[in-house]
Amino acid sequence: MKKLFSLLALFLLLFFLLFLWEKEFKQNSKPDAPKIRNTSVLPINTQEAINILYENREYLVYLGGLSGKTIWLIPNFLEEKSTKKIVEENDCLLAINGGFYTKKGKPLGLFMVDGKKYENISSDKTLLTGFFYLDAKGEPNIANTFPNTALTAFQSGPLFFQDKAASTKDDEPARRAVFIEARDKKIYAAIVVFKENRFSGPYLSDLPSIVFKIKEPFTVSRILNLDGGSASFFYTKDGVYFQEQTNVGSIICIK
Repeated sequence: MKKLFSLLALFLLLFFLLFLWEKEFKQNSKPDAPKIRNTSVLPINTQEAINILYENREYLVYLGGLSGKTIWLIPNFLEEKSTKKIVEENDCLLAINGGFYTKKGKPLGLFMVDGKKYENISSDKTLLTGFFYLDAKGEPNIANTFPNTALTAFQSGPLFFQDKAASTKDDEPARRAVFIEARDKKIYAAIVVFKENRFSGPYLSDLPSIVFKIKEPFTVSRILNLDGGSASFFYTKDGVYFQEQTNVGSIICIK
C-alpha cells in the first residue's frame, strides 16, 4: 500500500514538473514583436493652411517662405537619419524634403552641395524637368535650367507653368511636397494634402490645377514638384509637422 502511494506521489510530482516546463517553454518561444518606424501623429492646426476646393474635394496647402533666409541642402541618401533628428541637429525653422533618389541610395538627377557633385544631370524629359538652386547671393530659385555658377542645386520635377501642361505617368493619389515661385519671384516650400487625410493628397496631374488656384497671400508663377508620398515631409518651428513614413533622401533646412 505504501508502495502504491509512493508511486502515485511520484507520478503527481512528475506531472507538475512537466506542466511547469511546458508553460516556461511556450513563454520563451514567443516571437519578438515586429519593430516599426515611429510615425506618431502630431496635431496640426488647419487654420494655418490654405483651403483649396477642386473638383468637389478639399485640399490643404501648408506654406513656408524661403527667400531672404539661410538655406542648407542636406544629403541623407546613405545616412538615413530621421527628419526629426536632422531638424533638431540643425535647428531648422522650416524644412522640407528634396528630390527623388534610387533604391541604391543615389540622387535621381543632379545633386550638388557647395560645389560637391553627388550625381550628374539626368536627361529625363518626363519627370526631372526642373531644378532648384541657390544663386550667388544664396537666394533660392526654381527653373528649367540653372547657371554654371550655382554651387548648390538639385534636379526634380515636373516643373509646372501656368499655361503649359506637363506630362505625368504612373499617377496615383499621394501627399505632394513642392516649391512654389510667386509672381514677385519669391520662393515658398509647401505640402499639399487631402483635408480629411493628411497622409495622402492629389494626383500629380491635378497638382498644378490645385496650387495655381492660390490667390492669397500671393499668386503662383510656377511649381517644382519634389519627392512625394511616404518620403515627403514638412516642418515649421510653429508646430506644423508632416512626418515621413520612409527615409527622406535629402532635406532643405531654412534658418
